[in-house]
Formats: sequence, C-alpha cells, structure tokens
Amino acid sequence: MSSWQDIPASDPATAPDAPDLREIVLPGGEQDDREAGRDRPQILLVEDDHRFAELVERILADGAPEFEIIHVSRLSAALARLVRHPIRLILTDLRLPDSRGAATVRHLTRAAPNLPLVVLSGDTELEVALECIRDGAEEFVVKRALDAESLVRLIRITLERRQRLAERWASEYDDPVTGVQGPAALEAVGRQLLKLATRTRLSISVLALRSSGRATPLGEEPQRILELAAILRATLRRCDVIARVEPNELAVVLVGDRPGSRFATARLAGALMHLAGGGQLRMGVASYDPHHPQTIQELLARARDALRPVQA
Repeated sequence: MSSWQDIPASDPATAPDAPDLREIVLPGGEQDDREAGRDRPQILLVEDDHRFAELVERILADGAPEFEIIHVSRLSAALARLVRHPIRLILTDLRLPDSRGAATVRHLTRAAPNLPLVVLSGDTELEVALECIRDGAEEFVVKRALDAESLVRLIRITLERRQRLAERWASEYDDPVTGVQGPAALEAVGRQLLKLATRTRLSISVLALRSSGRATPLGEEPQRILELAAILRATLRRCDVIARVEPNELAVVLVGDRPGSRFATARLAGALMHLAGGGQLRMGVASYDPHHPQTIQELLARARDALRPVQA
C-alpha cells in the first residue's frame, strides 16, 4: 500500500504577506463539469512539495480514477484556478511560498465558501488543526498518518457529506406542499434585508400566521395551510418573503419604505376573514428597530408572542 510516511514536507522560505482577496463566485456541480467539457469531477491540490503532489496524484489515479487532479504550488495560482475551473474539492497544505498556516485556509474558504476543503499538513499541533477547522476546513489530516486507502476514503466521504448537506439545505429552502419558501430561505433572505434596513430607511416587519386546528405533520397537505399560503401569495407584494416555518405556521417578512405594518396587516386580515372561523387562525406582528437590532428568529419569536385570533 502506498504511503508517504517517509516523505518529508518541504520547508519554503518565509512567505510574503498574501494579497487582499475578494470572494469569488464559483461554478459547481455536475452540470458545470459538463458545460466545461469535462467528464470527471476536479480536485484542486495546493502543494509546493512536488514529490508529495506526485504521490497524491498516483494514489488517486489508482484508487479513484473518477477524479481529475489539478495541481498548483502557490495560493495565488489556486485562487486563479478556482475562477476558471468547476472545482469540487480542495486539498491543501498550509506551508506555501505565498501563504502560511491557517491563513491559507481563510483565503481559500473566502474565495470558495461553498467548496469542501481538506488540510493535508505536516504540522501536528492541535491548536493549528483547531484554528483551521474554525476557519472552514472540513478535515485536518497529518500527512504522516494517512495512507492511500485512507485518502481515497476521506475524499469520497467528504464529498458525500457535502452532497447530503446541499440536499438538506435545498429541502429546507422551498416547501413543496404550499409552494412558498422554507425556514432556510426565511433566514437567508431575511438576514440580508435586515442588513439593508440597518443602513437605510427600509422598514421591516415579521408576521406570524398560525392555524390552531389539529396539527398536521410537515409533508402532508392540511387544507387550511394551503389556502392560507394561496391568500398570502395573492395579497402580498413580490418583495415580501413568505415561508412555512412549522407544519401549521407561516411567517412573512414585510418590506416597506416607511415605518409601521398596520396597512399591510389590516389588508391581510381582511383577505383572511373567510378562513378565521372558530378563532382557529391567529396572527402576530413584530417590527424591526435598527436602533435595537434583532435577528429574524428573534423577530419571529416576538411575533409569536403577539399572536391574536383573526376575527371573522
């Protein structure tokens, strides 16, 4: 079995400060691979020890021929490759001619925040490993402790884990039952709207709407929540964010150019009248105050505290 236990890591001269780096919007996924005219997923290997790089390339050629290895020896070259190629995973050393230590991880994860990154390092210090993980690395592996079989297994497990996370994110981003968005979308879009509201005069309110009838598991189709989602889509504006956050609860981020949400909530209450029989529909609202910032989840909690029956 191939191993690199006896191959020393290179020790380049003291590296100059890495340049100021901006985030890069990356292509990703199998469709991008095909559009680039390539059949195999690409792995970027960032390593200035050419003997070690050749060993990694041989191991993957034998044990994982479905991958294509792109090898560079400098951080700057890695960043350039990330712009031009649909990379699926990054393998990197920490000691490069133009970058050292956990700063290497920070630069790569800043440039490619959606790609899994695995550190292959000669450094055995626990604090270094922890810093790399905090800065975005998925795995930190000491070179001398890794053999060929372990490397192939690590790459496949890391890619599978990232694929599962992407699928879970996608399932949380849209609600297939009601046709509105899911909790992840509410969080992601709402966070950006709150940042904008802090800098401008944009008015943000969070509305909670809950059907208090028999609870229905997420994935089934309770008629009341379907009707409620349809009314919201027809009544609210396209800039307002509608999301299903619980099996029987919808949340809305109301966006306006002036403070207050009375007009929107009154208009919505009027549209909901025929659903409010028996006091089973409740509505609450909380407005964002840029002088006392809160998160979307905190605003949603306030809106839930303010839930009151919508009277027919």
